[in-house]
Amino acid sequence: AGTTAKEIGAQIIRTASGLFQAINVTVGTTTHVSVRFIKTSRTVAFFHSHPPRSGSANFRLSRAGEGEGGASDIGSLEFLNKNLGFEVDALLGTPNGGLLLFEPPSYDVAITLFPSGCAF
Repeated sequence: AGTTAKEIGAQIIRTASGLFQAINVTVGTTTHVSVRFIKTSRTVAFFHSHPPRSGSANFRLSRAGEGEGGASDIGSLEFLNKNLGFEVDALLGTPNGGLLLFEPPSYDVAITLFPSGCAF
């Protein structure tokens, strides 16, 4: 997140032993990342980061029409949830090294899991 100029994404699963694990970690471009999800009931979240650049949009999930090429964070989550058959949380790595949690169904309210400078 705060240490790279590219977006990073991953599927977050809960392992059989109860630990959380990032799988399918993918490095994207400066404006988006595409993660191939494995369809599994162990999926609990979609993680991606917003690299350092100006604008308050880097600290929230993008809405329809705001993303690169018409894609958006919310649209991607809706598509993912539909394909998985259940809703997952969204984790966002912020440009300054924080980690935010957004919960379904609206993904509107950011819950700070790690403040700036702690996670990345």
